[in-house]
Amino acid sequence: MASTVYGRDPEDICSRWSNKDKGHVQVRRPAVIREYNDNMGGVDLCDRMLSFYRMSTRTKKWTSRVMMHLHFEVAITNAWIQYKSGSKALNRPAKNTQQYLDFKLHLGEELLDSPPFDDSSEDREEEYQPPTKTRIPQPEPSVRRLGARHMPEMRDIKHAERCRSKGCNGKAYMRCTKCKMFLCITKKKTCFQDYHR
Repeated sequence: MASTVYGRDPEDICSRWSNKDKGHVQVRRPAVIREYNDNMGGVDLCDRMLSFYRMSTRTKKWTSRVMMHLHFEVAITNAWIQYKSGSKALNRPAKNTQQYLDFKLHLGEELLDSPPFDDSSEDREEEYQPPTKTRIPQPEPSVRRLGARHMPEMRDIKHAERCRSKGCNGKAYMRCTKCKMFLCITKKKTCFQDYHR
């Protein structure tokens, strides 16, 4: 065995089964073996559980096989190991703790039963946040005050944009043809006029 932390010393004595003698015998054990025996159970248990119920993949592409192994098989196996250790910490009876295969099947059923994300629902209108995009820089004051060139235009967009007038948090469908800034034009708000004064 190779280790960057432990070596052979200090050795100790441990009891091991001998097929030759048909009984336990005392053997010398290097420090690296002692540490391995004390801390084993994580990677070994994961590898052992993975070998029982592997997911079948028809592809031979190594990238797909690695992704399937790491993102699905190892993740599910480690989740079951955490679930089992959590059940043990909660003193849950063994009969109430799902076995590895049952855990995988239950997880698959839950993923299949979960409703798909529907972003076309009208209920999600309030939760909608427009995607982040590069902001158009504010034009210079001399460009903003060119007068008749600044005309409002109604934009045919699904979701209103935030008004760019200082201090206004409203949403607008109206945009200035020159500045390309969305500004409010309503009975109570005069953001378009105030912006160009």
